[in-house]
Amino acid sequence: MTQRLRITYSKNGPARYVAHLDMMRTWERALRRAKLPLAYSQGFSPHARIAMAAPLPVGTLGEREQMDVLFSEGVELRDAHDRLAAALPDGVAVVAIEEVGERLPSLQSSVRAAHYLVRFDADAVDAAALGEQVAELMALETLDWQEQRGGSDKVRRYDLRAAVIELTLREE
Repeated sequence: MTQRLRITYSKNGPARYVAHLDMMRTWERALRRAKLPLAYSQGFSPHARIAMAAPLPVGTLGEREQMDVLFSEGVELRDAHDRLAAALPDGVAVVAIEEVGERLPSLQSSVRAAHYLVRFDADAVDAAALGEQVAELMALETLDWQEQRGGSDKVRRYDLRAAVIELTLREE
């Protein structure tokens, strides 16, 4: 019997500079070191059944990142937490673990929003001007963006404004 666990974790300190694919490898190694029964895909090149919700930009701290891991057999949540805590590198920590149904939609398709907090040095930013720019952005109906990747002729177009649910500026 397989088991799907949703792991909520934090990533800070030097670990914030670990890129997404390297973080996937870090988790796979930690799960193996913790001697947890990872489930693997079938086929010529099997890989661990691990899926992260969304990649973080390099250098960004993550307080509540999520990933799903499929195990080949059931494990106790407290035991999995303790074993992982001992196997993870500095800067990566388990915040919570819960069992989720295997038939639920993928974690990536379930993510609807992310919350970011950006801090500026008060001497480096004109708060009044930044406040005006935030107001102008939020007043826009659309903010068209296009990109062309690599040598492809295909141009992808986005409405960046539709992706911004809320944007506020606080002076502290």
